Amino acid sequence: MISRTEVGRMAALFLRAETVLPLGETNAVWSPGAVRIEDGTIVEAGPAGAVSSAGAAEIDVGRAVLVPGLCNAHTHLYSSLARGLPPRGPDPRTFREILETLWWRWDKLLDPDTVALSAEAGLLESARRGVTAVNDHHASPSAIDGSLDRIAEAAGAIGLRAALAYETTDRDGFAKRDQGLAENARFAARAAADRSGRIAATIGAHASLTLGEESLAELVRLAALTGRPLHLHMDEGPEDGEGARRGGDRSTVGRLARAGVLRPGTIVAHAVHVDDRDIEILAETKTVVVHNPRSNGGNAVGRAPLGALLRAGVRLALGTDGMSGAVAIDAAVAGAVHRMAEKDRAIPFDLPFRLAAERNAEVASALFGIRYGSIAPGFAGDVVAYAYRPPTPIRPENVAAHWMLGISESPVTHVVVSGEPVLVEGTFVRVDEEEILDRTRAAADRLRNAFHA
Repeated sequence: MISRTEVGRMAALFLRAETVLPLGETNAVWSPGAVRIEDGTIVEAGPAGAVSSAGAAEIDVGRAVLVPGLCNAHTHLYSSLARGLPPRGPDPRTFREILETLWWRWDKLLDPDTVALSAEAGLLESARRGVTAVNDHHASPSAIDGSLDRIAEAAGAIGLRAALAYETTDRDGFAKRDQGLAENARFAARAAADRSGRIAATIGAHASLTLGEESLAELVRLAALTGRPLHLHMDEGPEDGEGARRGGDRSTVGRLARAGVLRPGTIVAHAVHVDDRDIEILAETKTVVVHNPRSNGGNAVGRAPLGALLRAGVRLALGTDGMSGAVAIDAAVAGAVHRMAEKDRAIPFDLPFRLAAERNAEVASALFGIRYGSIAPGFAGDVVAYAYRPPTPIRPENVAAHWMLGISESPVTHVVVSGEPVLVEGTFVRVDEEEILDRTRAAADRLRNAFHA
């Protein structure tokens, strides 16, 4: 197996698999297939005999299916160590109570070390789920300064791509808000100077319900100054719209549009409580809406009107909202729940595949300034091997069905990011997974005790 010292020395990598599915603009099936990656970019891909291995390190993933890596378009790595946290007091009755009794207590407990450990735990799980890029939305009010660097360092150590933002909010006062703005600005400058395509910045904001007019204006100004997109929550619960209407706006979407927040590139998570006019505005402004179905179900906030969003041409993507690293599971939930609940033929059978494999690739391409989501020359060298044994032949016309119902549910054996191995034969080659998880479990216990103190 490739050693940790060998990883950084690879100028070229050749991978061979029993089946390669390039995805992207083609539904080709190469059996066997191969890909050659040089300096982080795919230079050759196709039937195994047509791809050169000369001078390259070689990995044969064996009886597996090789596909492009996935992007998680909205997550919260800081929530990784809260998994299994017992509730504190009675179950929350509203979404705001969930925020106040869980997340707005939890994020204040994080220090620089637990910020890093949370990121490591979430990124390890992401890689094991076939994710090679994450769009993370971070909050740690007691440790704002430098927090995005700690997450970037964790991503660099493990080997994944990470687009990062700090959650600017008024909920802890203007001094903390200004710290959040400064952290976004500082990290945006760092990411702009990085030429690896491995880190990127967005300008983070919590949600309309915790941001005043001045704060929205500052966020819009910072996004324009840095040239980076805004990334925020929108209409996850009814509280966003109620606050906007109290302030004289028709809706949350109306308020954010008036403030200049909604525009091409802006990423909003959820959009559960939107109406037809809101949807028209989201389409007109070319705002990206990231659907997070498992989180919406877990918080009992409702479900986004996926059929209406699709018909209107809204730019959709898929996230986990920090529930886990398994964006493919959210894809499956989105397809099943919405087709069952809405009985809407505008929601196609292959929606999970289209969202996770195609729409999220568009988000990653825009965030990192690379071509992402296809095994083809010129695209980023991010590929994942799944130990999938198809019960029926994989053909161009059924690639989506095999991806949804088999490939994405199978164990991940290999992960390569920018041409560098991250996971080989089920083992991380850059970090000691068990040593990290020993530390994350100990930290989770400490945080749990502090949460319940």
